[in-house]
Amino acid sequence: MVQASKLLRRVIQMSPMDLSARTRLIDQLVSHGQVDEAINEYLELAELYYRLAELDMARKTYTTALRVVQQTNADHSWNIHILQRMADIDMQRLDWKQALRVYEQIRTLRPDDPGIRKQLVELYARMGQQQQATAELESFLTYLDSNGRAKEALPFLEDLVKEYDEQPLFGRALAEQLYRMGRTDEAVSQLDALGDALLQTGKNKEAAEVISQILLMNPPNAQQYRDLLTQIPK
Repeated sequence: MVQASKLLRRVIQMSPMDLSARTRLIDQLVSHGQVDEAINEYLELAELYYRLAELDMARKTYTTALRVVQQTNADHSWNIHILQRMADIDMQRLDWKQALRVYEQIRTLRPDDPGIRKQLVELYARMGQQQQATAELESFLTYLDSNGRAKEALPFLEDLVKEYDEQPLFGRALAEQLYRMGRTDEAVSQLDALGDALLQTGKNKEAAEVISQILLMNPPNAQQYRDLLTQIPK
């Protein structure tokens, strides 16, 4: 076994894209319980495909590696690494639906990762699934609060607004967080700017919802917002 593996590794060194040799090496490694080494071989092969811009083959190889991890006693830390690479490829191919499914799997394994949560919220919003985007956002904010990490909520929301300012959902969530923190003036200012931008682009319904959110905060000039609300075309 050792000699055969050495020979196969030598072949692969000379010809990295020799799929037959690499597959035989992987089979040998798995059959002798050297699963982590086999996973490494899969990942190297996937990376080679990726560099050659053969994204379909790269993703297929990652999928196979993931299946081996899940069916053997391999180190389960491989799961997140492989899933992340699969999601990266899906995003490059603009296959948002598939990327969403992969990110959901990563979130289950690592619910505390703000980067993954941000990707999920953004993808839901981009795909027009506002209800799911809101639920995911609220879920993460609740997670932060219940795990003593409430102070992370504001920068998380600020990053979302900065990166995806075209999504009213994020601006409204940021304003709500500011309001909860007692920073009402900043919350109203955030919503005022958002409402103005929505009106300028003809999104009257969304603008009216933003004005209604301002009124719930009971600002000193609430009557001005009530008057504005009556003037917005239905």
